[in-house]
Amino acid sequence: MGAYHGSELQYLFKMTSLPGPKTPSQQTLSDQMIQYWSNFVKTGNPNGPGLPKWPRYEDGAGNPVMHLKANAAAAPDAHRARYEFLETFAAARKK
Repeated sequence: MGAYHGSELQYLFKMTSLPGPKTPSQQTLSDQMIQYWSNFVKTGNPNGPGLPKWPRYEDGAGNPVMHLKANAAAAPDAHRARYEFLETFAAARKK
């Protein structure tokens, strides 16, 4: 089915809209997402003990993005060129 708008909410608020009980992988993802969001709200930084490092999105660092899944990890932004095009297109429309 893929991800849909708001699909992350059941992981953040321990909702039970998933059919059946959460798998161990889904529970791990839920726990990590809650911790990332809580850390960010408290400190402005999502990182914390026991969590995979969430790097800053910076040009000099290869524009890493976080892939949230049971084995969360950062990887280069595979869609960076798309976003740069859209930014250029939007800026041209404002002129």
